[in-house]
Amino acid sequence: MGNDEYHLTSYQKVHVVEIDPEAADQDINVDVNVDDVAPQDSRRQWWVSSRGAVVVVILALSMTASVLSYNSSNRRTNVAITNGQGGLSSEDYDHDAVPMMSMSSSSSSSSSSSSSSQAVPVFVEKTNKGMMNPLVASVLPPYMDQLAPDLALTYPSDPLPFSWKSPDELGLYSYYRSPDSSPGQVFGSSFMSDNHDKDEKSKRSKTIPKPTNMWYENLVLGSVNEGHLTENNRAYTIPYIVDFVGAIPGIRVQFPHVVASDTIVQMATIPRHGLTLGTPSSEKQSNVYTVDQEDHAAPPSQLGLNLQWTTNVTNDEATDDNTTSVKRMRTSVLRGIPYITMHYSPGMEAALSAEVPLASPPMIDGNPSNTLTCGTMGIDDKSSNSVSNYTKRVEREVALTFSESDFTWLIFFSRPVEVICLKAPINDHPPPPPPPGVIDFSVTSVFELHVVEPPPPPPHDNNNNNEDDEYPTLQEGQSLMVRAALANNCTRGFNPLYCVGGQARPQTHLGDLLRAHSDIYPANPRIRYEFPPTKFLQDEKQKPTADYSLIHFDWNPRSMKEDTLYENTQLNTLSMRGKGDVSNPPDHYPDRSEELLMYSLPHHVDSMEEVIGSSNSETGYCSGGLHGEACLIRGGEWVMKEELDGPPNFAAPRPPHHSAIPSLAKGIANDISFELPDNYMRGAGDTYFSGKMLAKLGRIILVASELKGLAATPTTDTFDLNDPSQRELKMIVEECRKVELPSDEVMRDAVDRLRRGVEVWLNGTAEAPFLYDAKWGGLVSCGCAYDNGTCTNVLPDCPSFSDPGLNFGNGFFNDHHFHYGYHIYAAAVVANFDLNFGRKYFEPVLAMIRDIANPSTNDPYFPEFRQKDWYLGSSWASGIATLGGQPYLNGRNQESSSESIAAYEAISLYGAVMVHAWGDGVSSDVKENNNAKTATRVRDMGRLLTATEIRSAARYWHVLHGDVNTRPIYPKIYKPSAVGMMWDTMAQFQTWFGSAAYLAYGIQLIPLTSVSERRDSLNWAQQMYPSYAESCESDPNCAVQGWYVPRNTLGFNCG
Repeated sequence: MGNDEYHLTSYQKVHVVEIDPEAADQDINVDVNVDDVAPQDSRRQWWVSSRGAVVVVILALSMTASVLSYNSSNRRTNVAITNGQGGLSSEDYDHDAVPMMSMSSSSSSSSSSSSSSQAVPVFVEKTNKGMMNPLVASVLPPYMDQLAPDLALTYPSDPLPFSWKSPDELGLYSYYRSPDSSPGQVFGSSFMSDNHDKDEKSKRSKTIPKPTNMWYENLVLGSVNEGHLTENNRAYTIPYIVDFVGAIPGIRVQFPHVVASDTIVQMATIPRHGLTLGTPSSEKQSNVYTVDQEDHAAPPSQLGLNLQWTTNVTNDEATDDNTTSVKRMRTSVLRGIPYITMHYSPGMEAALSAEVPLASPPMIDGNPSNTLTCGTMGIDDKSSNSVSNYTKRVEREVALTFSESDFTWLIFFSRPVEVICLKAPINDHPPPPPPPGVIDFSVTSVFELHVVEPPPPPPHDNNNNNEDDEYPTLQEGQSLMVRAALANNCTRGFNPLYCVGGQARPQTHLGDLLRAHSDIYPANPRIRYEFPPTKFLQDEKQKPTADYSLIHFDWNPRSMKEDTLYENTQLNTLSMRGKGDVSNPPDHYPDRSEELLMYSLPHHVDSMEEVIGSSNSETGYCSGGLHGEACLIRGGEWVMKEELDGPPNFAAPRPPHHSAIPSLAKGIANDISFELPDNYMRGAGDTYFSGKMLAKLGRIILVASELKGLAATPTTDTFDLNDPSQRELKMIVEECRKVELPSDEVMRDAVDRLRRGVEVWLNGTAEAPFLYDAKWGGLVSCGCAYDNGTCTNVLPDCPSFSDPGLNFGNGFFNDHHFHYGYHIYAAAVVANFDLNFGRKYFEPVLAMIRDIANPSTNDPYFPEFRQKDWYLGSSWASGIATLGGQPYLNGRNQESSSESIAAYEAISLYGAVMVHAWGDGVSSDVKENNNAKTATRVRDMGRLLTATEIRSAARYWHVLHGDVNTRPIYPKIYKPSAVGMMWDTMAQFQTWFGSAAYLAYGIQLIPLTSVSERRDSLNWAQQMYPSYAESCESDPNCAVQGWYVPRNTLGFNCG
């Protein structure tokens, strides 16, 4: 029997165990040891897969050892796990029936355990296909393809990095930027480790990479790191905009409205109409949050991040056993949330604040006759008698309607509470209004609702009459969750922004939905990517690549009621809706829905799939916003199917028309000699234009190669001339044979020129070299202080880190996917013609890919998907640069949807080329096969990124008008056929470098590569072309600057 061990991460190991067929009648015990492991979350997982005489065990445990016993006569495996204390629990499983298993904290029988041990129970969890989604096995030996072919192309919720190579191993200098542009105190101590000592086992740095381009980036930039919040520290969660400058510490939620003109669509708010969910103001309570990394909080993801506020508990406030030293509240800022949720630890007082007065008394538990009378702030909240006069018990909700905004908010509580309503005293001498043009950013609380902890419950009587009390031990110091949701923005017809003709809008349907789903909230959602099981090895029976991918948004739904009950009764497990609960408390809300409620965008609905356990059904309620109608969806796990449109290819889906061949040949004869400027060949300059020029030469080489390939077609006699496409192909081949095309020697010279231009950026010899940003975690150009054809600066003098305008802000993580996408494309072209080059520079190119498309939170050097916004489907170009020390009010932005698409196309092409370079997975060298599998994952992730980017561009950048647009995104007043710049809260028809129409159109069309035909629909091209052509013809700069090229290409496509 052979036993080979392969390390996956510091948390996981794979053991491949081959069973001797002659041992069919014997029990074979295999020891499986796991060292230096840590749980990824509260659920410990392991997988067992068996095929024939081979068993694979993949572990991700906080345990120290497990023993596997295999009896090949009856195909049953006895699995026993120890918990580090010598204890042992075991369970038998039939591998044919249950090939995948998962650890959990649910109950199970145990045996062979010592009396002092703590058993670790197990349960079997199946998906709708009857098995767990398996872990990526990119390091398995080659015969694993025959064993478990589905392992090669499946991405789990936390997949492996594309590489483990450290900056040191890649030869990259680690640069520590100055504090003014470094991650600040908002990330907290757990995120700010600068310990760069290497762990001898894992060889991994202790640095934690941080997000730089996420949709919520405004929340971690600017003066928040100096203890001061502004309105610029905000995020568009869809449909809400949230900030943190309300009248009390906490999160202020605002419902925006659409403001549009003929060239701009923007989401605007009236800040004082917002509602703040937080805690009462006090000298001891800071308004400033930190990124939450405690307890069950997850690291920031594409779907959002967790924030917390803490208050140190004094000796007088501490409990008798002094177990609580910090009070805190925490919230999750997530995409698509219909509710704002705040979780309060014991002792942290819950409160709500509004800056406008109530229109009517707060209504309790949906009963119009049960209302609150409000006392006066500063008076009735100080006297114990007054407090008792103005407090009432709330079982589950309070409804608040405000006069000026006309908004009705529903407030939900995870347990019964006592609340007091307070209003501001009448001011007989209000301050004068500010002068014209001066904006008053001060906030004043006009209404507040405080949770007042109830007194201890009455003692049990002798008859145990209150034995069934739902909360028999409620007393001061209980945890609590509070949720707020907007139920109506036109309650009485008084708000002209939302009300039509002064008529009230009941919206009882929305209120009913919010009440029914109020208990289920999303906790630490993650995204998972799944490719259909396909064989890695290429053969005639099965396609080597997937035709589609499935994107999973696992919102991790939980019950706030059950979580609060569990916490307050000190149970050890938390609820997990649909995740294997084994013991739920009685349901005291019979009308409560078990499904999560979230807002989806049009492109989600287009591709949503049904899932067992998650209905993913539409509710019939939608809310207009920047991206069209955001509609409420039921379901805790969204699954969206994305067509991948075939394998990546350097060639377009169809060859050039035969009539274009002579012109192409003439152009190629001139362009094949294109040479980059000398400074770029020395790596002296910016990474954007150097990359564009390299990719340009690469594209010229590819077009020339395609025509030479067509000309070399063996025969045209077999073409079916009755078939128009075959007839056209015959004419294409004949035209290619007639024209003069570059010789093989000329082609080799062009490839060599490209090789040298690409290589200087990869081998560390560039005058402006790449280096590693050790503060944020990323690949950054040192920058070039350019003078007279050379860089006057020498490492470690790197101007990129001090000048956010240099190299388009590359040192501040602007446009990395644009820059590196061009370089990756050029590297893919070279590797296509020179496999040795591809193998030599595999890791340096992977470093670029990891910087912009790392799929794993386990990569210790790069953040997960730096620029991708998986909820929108598109990416963000802007990074950490600020304006006057503050982030831009409108948040992240991106100009060129087409350059983003091209960047991800380049990744897919590079992966495809490198699969071939590493032997297509059939090499006799294990390392080459492992690299081929990595290249497979790079290829397919690039394909998925490209497909989602195209879908999003078609929806939100390419604007259709008239009858061809059956589902409009933007108001009719917006006239252009494209968006020039997309911001978090604004779409505008202009660019950073000008407002001419041909610039805004042209930037959505470059570069022209094989994916362009798929990117630009015929309807959109035909509608956009006249405006583009008119703008270009009226301005000579259009031709001078080259913007006529995409215009002409568009015209050819339109016929």
